[in-house]
Amino acid sequence: MVKITGSKFDMYDENDTKAVTFRNCVDGILENGEVSSLGGYKHHHFTTRLQHSLNVSYYSYCLCRKLGWDFRSAARAGLMHDLYFFENTSVDENGQKLLKSHPFRALENSERIFELNEIEKDAIVNHMWPCISLSRPRYKESMVVSFSDKFCAVIEATLGASLFAARKSSAAANSIASGISDAYVQTKETSLYMLRSIRGTAANVIRLACSFII
Repeated sequence: MVKITGSKFDMYDENDTKAVTFRNCVDGILENGEVSSLGGYKHHHFTTRLQHSLNVSYYSYCLCRKLGWDFRSAARAGLMHDLYFFENTSVDENGQKLLKSHPFRALENSERIFELNEIEKDAIVNHMWPCISLSRPRYKESMVVSFSDKFCAVIEATLGASLFAARKSSAAANSIASGISDAYVQTKETSLYMLRSIRGTAANVIRLACSFII
């Protein structure tokens, strides 16, 4: 089952009309090899670029569907909004971060692979507004994709940090428990050694005393 971060939604549930409609919206995109390769890129520290894109696609779809807007274009644009193929820490020959140009790279790649409408183009290239964009988003669906992008980033960072902290705490607890266990074993072995030594010494003393008496 494909999971959406922060949701129990199952996009492959054939009995869920919402799931079937969502799949129809992104049909041909999610299965594309280049889009699938986004799963190999770390994103927002705790997730992958593919997972993030799927999250943005789903939440954009939900909001536009609720409002009666073009949810198909929003879902498709959300899935393509980060369609670039370099690490977020990459720099060019002048030492400039490539991440600054990623909305434009994403639009170039999306247009190369898929046929886009004007809403999808605008939503992709302006999803970083007001930080990095050609202009303010021109369509309400574009604004939804931009909002969903920020919303998902917060969810992913928050849940990711919580899980990371939980794993660290668990590892620390296990380490402490292991240390206590090791100390117990060592103490037990030392105690047994001392008891054996005392018992042996006592036996020798008794034998020595007996030899004098007898």
